[in-house]
Amino acid sequence: MSKQKRPPPQESVIAGHGGLIPYSEITDNDVLSGRGKRSYESIGSINFRDEVAKLLPNYLTSKDEDKRHLAAELVAKIRSLDPPGRFLKTTSDGMYKEIGDKPAWEKAMMALRRIGPAVRKELVGTEQSSLLNDGSRKRGQADIAGPVEVQPSRQLSIADIAERCLEVMAQKKSESSASDEDAGAATATATTATGAADADADAGQGKRPQVSWGQRYKELLEFNQKNGHTEVPQIYPPNLSLGRWVQKQRCEYKKLMDGKKSFLNDKKLGLLQSIEFIWKKGELSWESHYDELVHYKDRNGNCHVPTNYRRNTALGRWVRRQRDKYKEMLAGDAGAAVYMNDSRIKKLKSIGFCLAPLANK
Repeated sequence: MSKQKRPPPQESVIAGHGGLIPYSEITDNDVLSGRGKRSYESIGSINFRDEVAKLLPNYLTSKDEDKRHLAAELVAKIRSLDPPGRFLKTTSDGMYKEIGDKPAWEKAMMALRRIGPAVRKELVGTEQSSLLNDGSRKRGQADIAGPVEVQPSRQLSIADIAERCLEVMAQKKSESSASDEDAGAATATATTATGAADADADAGQGKRPQVSWGQRYKELLEFNQKNGHTEVPQIYPPNLSLGRWVQKQRCEYKKLMDGKKSFLNDKKLGLLQSIEFIWKKGELSWESHYDELVHYKDRNGNCHVPTNYRRNTALGRWVRRQRDKYKEMLAGDAGAAVYMNDSRIKKLKSIGFCLAPLANK
Protein backbone atom coordinates (compact mmCIF):
# COMPACT_ATOMS: atom_id res chain seq x y z
CA MET A 1 0.00 0.00 0.00
CA SER A 2 1.51 3.30 -1.13
CA LYS A 3 1.84 6.15 1.29
CA GLN A 4 -0.67 8.96 0.71
CA LYS A 5 0.96 12.11 -0.68
CA ARG A 6 0.95 15.08 1.66
CA PRO A 7 -1.45 17.82 0.46
CA PRO A 8 0.13 21.18 -0.46
CA PRO A 9 0.01 24.05 2.09
CA GLN A 10 -3.05 26.29 1.96
CA GLU A 11 -2.69 29.97 1.09
CA SER A 12 -4.21 32.36 3.67
CA VAL A 13 -2.78 35.74 2.61
CA ILE A 14 -3.29 36.86 -0.98
CA ALA A 15 -1.38 39.45 -2.99
CA GLY A 16 -2.41 43.02 -2.29
CA HIS A 17 -3.80 42.24 1.17
CA GLY A 18 -3.83 45.41 3.29
CA GLY A 19 -3.65 47.80 0.34
CA LEU A 20 -0.78 50.17 -0.39
CA ILE A 21 1.72 50.74 2.42
CA PRO A 22 4.06 53.77 2.69
CA TYR A 23 7.68 53.15 3.64
CA SER A 24 7.16 55.01 6.92
CA GLU A 25 4.74 52.26 8.06
CA ILE A 26 7.11 49.35 7.45
CA THR A 27 8.08 47.58 10.68
CA ASP A 28 11.19 45.64 11.70
CA ASN A 29 9.25 42.39 11.11
CA ASP A 30 8.43 43.09 7.44
CA VAL A 31 10.46 41.24 4.79
CA LEU A 32 11.16 43.35 1.70
CA SER A 33 11.48 41.79 -1.75
CA GLY A 34 13.33 43.19 -4.71
CA ARG A 35 16.82 44.34 -5.49
CA GLY A 36 18.55 47.23 -3.83
CA LYS A 37 20.27 48.12 -0.60
CA ARG A 38 17.08 49.21 1.15
CA SER A 39 15.45 45.81 0.70
CA TYR A 40 18.54 43.72 1.43
CA GLU A 41 19.61 45.67 4.51
CA SER A 42 16.19 46.05 6.13
CA ILE A 43 16.04 44.57 9.62
CA GLY A 44 13.14 42.32 8.62
CA SER A 45 15.10 40.88 5.70
CA ILE A 46 18.17 40.32 7.88
CA ASN A 47 16.06 38.48 10.45
CA PHE A 48 14.43 36.47 7.65
CA ARG A 49 17.84 35.27 6.46
CA ASP A 50 18.69 34.30 10.04
CA GLU A 51 15.52 32.20 10.18
CA VAL A 52 16.44 30.59 6.86
CA ALA A 53 19.83 29.59 8.28
CA LYS A 54 18.18 27.99 11.31
CA LEU A 55 15.74 26.06 9.11
CA LEU A 56 18.44 24.76 6.77
CA PRO A 57 19.32 21.58 8.72
CA ASN A 58 15.69 20.39 8.50
CA TYR A 59 15.48 21.41 4.85
CA LEU A 60 18.61 19.54 3.85
CA THR A 61 17.49 16.33 5.58
CA SER A 62 13.85 16.43 4.41
CA LYS A 63 12.14 14.72 1.51
CA ASP A 64 11.35 16.88 -1.50
CA GLU A 65 7.59 16.76 -0.85
CA ASP A 66 8.07 18.18 2.64
CA LYS A 67 10.28 21.12 1.68
CA ARG A 68 7.46 23.41 0.55
CA HIS A 69 5.74 22.83 3.89
CA LEU A 70 8.93 23.89 5.67
CA ALA A 71 8.98 27.10 3.61
CA ALA A 72 5.30 27.69 4.41
CA GLU A 73 5.99 27.19 8.12
CA LEU A 74 8.78 29.75 7.94
CA VAL A 75 6.47 32.28 6.29
CA ALA A 76 3.78 31.57 8.89
CA LYS A 77 6.33 32.16 11.66
CA ILE A 78 7.17 35.61 10.25
CA ARG A 79 3.45 36.44 9.96
CA SER A 80 2.83 35.42 13.59
CA LEU A 81 5.24 38.02 15.01
CA ASP A 82 4.08 41.09 16.91
CA PRO A 83 3.46 43.20 14.92
CA PRO A 84 2.71 40.65 12.17
CA GLY A 85 5.46 40.39 9.59
CA ARG A 86 4.51 41.01 5.97
CA PHE A 87 6.20 40.11 2.70
CA LEU A 88 6.28 43.31 0.68
CA LYS A 89 7.47 44.60 -2.68
CA THR A 90 7.63 48.10 -4.10
CA THR A 91 5.09 49.52 -6.54
CA SER A 92 5.72 51.91 -9.41
CA ASP A 93 4.72 54.89 -7.25
CA GLY A 94 7.18 54.07 -4.45
CA MET A 95 4.65 52.43 -2.13
CA TYR A 96 4.71 48.82 -0.88
CA LYS A 97 2.19 46.00 -1.14
CA GLU A 98 1.82 42.43 0.11
CA ILE A 99 3.06 39.75 -2.31
CA GLY A 100 0.90 36.97 -0.80
CA ASP A 101 1.68 33.53 0.61
CA LYS A 102 2.62 31.67 -2.57
CA PRO A 103 5.32 34.17 -3.68
CA ALA A 104 6.51 34.32 -0.06
CA TRP A 105 6.87 30.51 -0.03
CA GLU A 106 8.85 30.72 -3.26
CA LYS A 107 11.08 33.40 -1.73
CA ALA A 108 11.80 31.12 1.24
CA MET A 109 12.39 28.12 -1.05
CA MET A 110 14.76 30.16 -3.23
CA ALA A 111 16.74 31.28 -0.18
CA LEU A 112 17.03 27.69 1.05
CA ARG A 113 18.01 26.35 -2.38
CA ARG A 114 20.59 29.10 -2.80
CA ILE A 115 22.35 28.21 0.44
CA GLY A 116 22.15 24.44 -0.02
CA PRO A 117 24.85 24.07 -2.72
CA ALA A 118 27.13 26.45 -0.79
CA VAL A 119 26.81 24.25 2.28
CA ARG A 120 27.57 21.14 0.21
CA LYS A 121 30.69 22.78 -1.23
CA GLU A 122 31.79 23.69 2.29
CA LEU A 123 31.40 20.05 3.33
CA VAL A 124 33.12 18.34 0.39
CA GLY A 125 35.56 15.76 1.71
CA THR A 126 34.07 15.75 5.22
CA GLU A 127 31.78 13.33 6.97
CA GLN A 128 29.02 15.96 6.94
CA SER A 129 28.65 15.65 3.17
CA SER A 130 26.71 12.43 3.63
CA LEU A 131 24.00 14.31 5.52
CA LEU A 132 22.81 16.54 2.71
CA ASN A 133 19.73 16.18 0.57
CA ASP A 134 18.94 19.59 -0.85
CA GLY A 135 17.08 18.22 -3.87
CA SER A 136 19.82 19.15 -6.35
CA ARG A 137 22.23 16.19 -6.25
CA LYS A 138 23.21 14.56 -9.53
CA ARG A 139 23.81 10.98 -10.54
CA GLY A 140 27.25 9.72 -9.72
CA GLN A 141 27.60 11.91 -6.64
CA ALA A 142 28.10 9.09 -4.21
CA ASP A 143 29.18 11.43 -1.42
CA ILE A 144 25.69 12.95 -1.15
CA ALA A 145 22.87 10.80 0.15
CA GLY A 146 19.79 11.46 2.17
CA PRO A 147 17.76 12.10 3.99
CA VAL A 148 19.71 10.46 6.80
CA GLU A 149 19.95 10.86 10.53
CA VAL A 150 22.27 13.68 11.64
CA GLN A 151 25.36 12.31 13.39
CA PRO A 152 26.13 13.87 16.80
CA SER A 153 29.89 13.35 16.35
CA ARG A 154 30.30 16.13 13.77
CA GLN A 155 32.65 18.96 14.68
CA LEU A 156 30.39 21.58 13.07
CA SER A 157 26.62 21.53 12.81
CA ILE A 158 24.94 22.22 9.50
CA ALA A 159 23.51 25.39 11.05
CA ASP A 160 27.06 26.58 11.82
CA ILE A 161 28.14 26.02 8.25
CA ALA A 162 24.96 27.60 6.89
CA GLU A 163 25.76 30.73 8.88
CA ARG A 164 29.26 30.83 7.42
CA CYS A 165 27.87 30.49 3.90
CA LEU A 166 25.35 33.29 4.55
CA GLU A 167 28.19 35.57 5.55
CA VAL A 168 30.18 34.77 2.41
CA MET A 169 27.13 35.45 0.24
CA ALA A 170 26.39 38.73 2.00
CA GLN A 171 30.01 39.81 1.66
CA LYS A 172 30.03 39.16 -2.09
CA LYS A 173 26.80 41.12 -2.49
CA SER A 174 28.16 44.07 -0.54
CA GLU A 175 31.63 44.31 -2.13
CA SER A 176 30.52 46.87 -4.72
CA SER A 177 28.60 49.12 -2.34
CA ALA A 178 29.79 48.65 1.24
CA SER A 179 32.64 50.85 2.43
CA ASP A 180 34.30 51.06 5.80
CA GLU A 181 34.18 54.18 7.99
CA ASP A 182 37.26 56.40 8.34
CA ALA A 183 39.38 55.26 11.24
CA GLY A 184 39.29 57.44 14.35
CA ALA A 185 40.80 57.27 17.80
CA ALA A 186 39.05 56.26 21.00
CA THR A 187 39.90 54.71 24.35
CA ALA A 188 37.85 51.91 25.89
CA THR A 189 38.10 51.27 29.63
CA ALA A 190 39.04 47.88 31.04
CA THR A 191 35.93 47.90 33.23
CA THR A 192 33.62 47.62 30.22
CA ALA A 193 35.44 44.55 28.92
CA THR A 194 35.20 42.97 32.37
CA GLY A 195 31.52 43.86 32.54
CA ALA A 196 30.91 42.09 29.23
CA ALA A 197 32.11 38.83 30.75
CA ASP A 198 29.77 39.38 33.70
CA ALA A 199 26.86 40.04 31.34
CA ASP A 200 27.26 36.57 29.83
CA ALA A 201 26.05 35.10 33.09
CA ASP A 202 22.71 36.81 32.44
CA ALA A 203 22.62 36.13 28.71
CA GLY A 204 20.21 33.18 28.65
CA GLN A 205 19.59 31.39 25.39
CA GLY A 206 20.28 33.27 22.17
CA LYS A 207 19.92 32.44 18.52
CA ARG A 208 23.54 31.29 18.30
CA PRO A 209 24.68 30.17 21.75
CA GLN A 210 28.13 29.29 20.41
CA VAL A 211 28.95 33.04 20.32
CA SER A 212 28.17 34.80 23.57
CA TRP A 213 26.77 38.29 24.01
CA GLY A 214 29.97 39.25 25.82
CA GLN A 215 32.14 38.11 22.91
CA ARG A 216 30.18 40.26 20.46
CA TYR A 217 30.43 43.17 22.89
CA LYS A 218 34.22 42.80 22.99
CA GLU A 219 34.25 42.86 19.18
CA LEU A 220 32.22 46.08 19.36
CA LEU A 221 34.79 47.52 21.77
CA GLU A 222 37.53 46.76 19.25
CA PHE A 223 35.49 48.45 16.50
CA ASN A 224 35.00 51.47 18.77
CA GLN A 225 38.73 51.66 19.52
CA LYS A 226 39.56 51.58 15.82
CA ASN A 227 36.86 53.90 14.48
CA GLY A 228 35.93 56.17 17.39
CA HIS A 229 32.22 55.28 17.29
CA THR A 230 29.89 52.29 17.62
CA GLU A 231 27.84 52.63 14.43
CA VAL A 232 28.76 49.34 12.76
CA PRO A 233 27.27 49.10 9.24
CA GLN A 234 24.58 46.45 8.79
CA ILE A 235 26.84 44.84 6.20
CA TYR A 236 30.36 45.14 7.62
CA PRO A 237 32.67 42.86 5.56
CA PRO A 238 35.41 42.47 8.23
CA ASN A 239 32.80 41.08 10.66
CA LEU A 240 29.35 40.49 9.16
CA SER A 241 28.02 38.85 12.32
CA LEU A 242 28.86 41.97 14.35
CA GLY A 243 26.81 44.15 12.00
CA ARG A 244 23.77 41.93 12.49
CA TRP A 245 24.37 41.77 16.24
CA VAL A 246 24.37 45.57 16.48
CA GLN A 247 21.05 45.72 14.61
CA LYS A 248 19.65 43.09 16.99
CA GLN A 249 20.55 45.23 20.01
CA ARG A 250 18.65 48.13 18.44
CA CYS A 251 15.62 45.93 17.84
CA GLU A 252 15.69 44.72 21.44
CA TYR A 253 16.07 48.29 22.70
CA LYS A 254 13.03 49.33 20.67
CA LYS A 255 11.05 46.48 22.26
CA LEU A 256 12.14 47.69 25.69
CA MET A 257 11.08 51.26 24.89
CA ASP A 258 7.70 49.95 23.72
CA GLY A 259 7.21 48.06 26.98
CA LYS A 260 7.68 44.65 25.36
CA LYS A 261 9.79 41.70 26.52
CA SER A 262 13.47 42.16 25.70
CA PHE A 263 16.69 40.30 26.54
CA LEU A 264 18.45 43.63 27.27
CA ASN A 265 18.84 43.71 31.03
CA ASP A 266 20.23 46.59 33.12
CA LYS A 267 23.79 45.23 32.95
CA LYS A 268 23.84 44.99 29.17
CA LEU A 269 22.22 48.40 28.81
CA GLY A 270 24.82 49.90 31.10
CA LEU A 271 27.68 48.36 29.12
CA LEU A 272 26.33 49.61 25.80
CA GLN A 273 25.53 53.08 27.10
CA SER A 274 29.02 53.34 28.63
CA ILE A 275 30.52 53.36 25.12
CA GLU A 276 27.87 55.69 23.66
CA PHE A 277 26.07 52.99 21.68
CA ILE A 278 23.91 54.49 18.91
CA TRP A 279 20.41 53.12 19.45
CA LYS A 280 19.01 54.43 16.19
CA LYS A 281 21.04 54.25 13.00
CA GLY A 282 22.20 57.64 11.79
CA GLU A 283 21.52 59.45 15.05
CA LEU A 284 24.12 61.21 17.14
CA SER A 285 24.78 59.80 20.58
CA TRP A 286 23.10 61.27 23.64
CA GLU A 287 26.40 62.81 24.73
CA SER A 288 26.91 64.44 21.32
CA HIS A 289 23.49 66.09 21.51
CA TYR A 290 24.21 67.12 25.09
CA ASP A 291 27.43 68.82 23.95
CA GLU A 292 25.43 70.68 21.29
CA LEU A 293 23.01 71.81 23.98
CA VAL A 294 25.92 73.13 26.07
CA HIS A 295 27.19 75.09 23.04
CA TYR A 296 23.68 76.46 22.48
CA LYS A 297 23.58 77.70 26.07
CA ASP A 298 27.01 79.31 25.71
CA ARG A 299 25.75 81.26 22.70
CA ASN A 300 22.25 82.09 23.89
CA GLY A 301 22.44 82.11 27.67
CA ASN A 302 19.71 79.47 28.15
CA CYS A 303 18.69 75.94 27.15
CA HIS A 304 15.36 76.89 25.58
CA VAL A 305 15.97 75.30 22.18
CA PRO A 306 12.84 75.65 20.01
CA THR A 307 11.44 72.41 18.61
CA ASN A 308 11.68 73.89 15.10
CA TYR A 309 15.18 75.32 15.64
CA ARG A 310 16.29 75.96 12.04
CA ARG A 311 20.02 75.96 12.69
CA ASN A 312 19.85 72.44 14.13
CA THR A 313 16.48 70.71 13.76
CA ALA A 314 17.87 67.47 15.23
CA LEU A 315 18.82 69.28 18.44
CA GLY A 316 15.33 70.78 18.69
CA ARG A 317 13.76 67.34 18.40
CA TRP A 318 16.24 65.86 20.88
CA VAL A 319 15.48 68.55 23.48
CA ARG A 320 11.77 67.87 23.16
CA ARG A 321 12.39 64.16 23.49
CA GLN A 322 14.20 64.66 26.80
CA ARG A 323 11.12 66.40 28.22
CA ASP A 324 8.76 63.78 26.77
CA LYS A 325 10.82 60.90 28.22
CA TYR A 326 11.06 62.62 31.59
CA LYS A 327 7.28 63.02 31.67
CA GLU A 328 6.81 59.36 30.71
CA MET A 329 9.30 58.31 33.40
CA LEU A 330 7.34 60.22 36.07
CA ALA A 331 4.21 58.43 34.86
CA GLY A 332 5.88 55.08 35.57
CA ASP A 333 6.98 54.05 32.06
CA ALA A 334 9.77 51.46 32.46
CA GLY A 335 11.32 52.09 29.04
CA ALA A 336 11.48 55.84 29.64
CA ALA A 337 13.14 55.21 33.01
CA VAL A 338 15.91 53.27 31.25
CA TYR A 339 16.45 56.11 28.78
CA MET A 340 16.16 58.98 31.27
CA ASN A 341 18.48 57.61 33.95
CA ASP A 342 19.79 59.49 36.99
CA SER A 343 23.09 60.37 35.32
CA ARG A 344 21.38 62.07 32.39
CA ILE A 345 18.92 63.92 34.61
CA LYS A 346 21.79 65.29 36.71
CA LYS A 347 23.74 66.42 33.66
CA LEU A 348 20.73 68.24 32.22
CA LYS A 349 19.90 69.94 35.50
CA SER A 350 23.54 70.96 35.99
CA ILE A 351 23.31 73.33 32.99
CA GLY A 352 19.91 74.69 33.96
CA PHE A 353 17.84 72.60 31.53
CA CYS A 354 14.13 72.70 32.38
CA LEU A 355 12.69 69.19 32.17
CA ALA A 356 9.11 70.49 32.35
CA PRO A 357 7.47 71.28 28.99
CA LEU A 358 7.94 74.89 27.88
CA ALA A 359 4.97 76.83 26.52
CA ASN A 360 5.12 78.00 22.91
CA LYS A 361 8.48 76.38 22.29
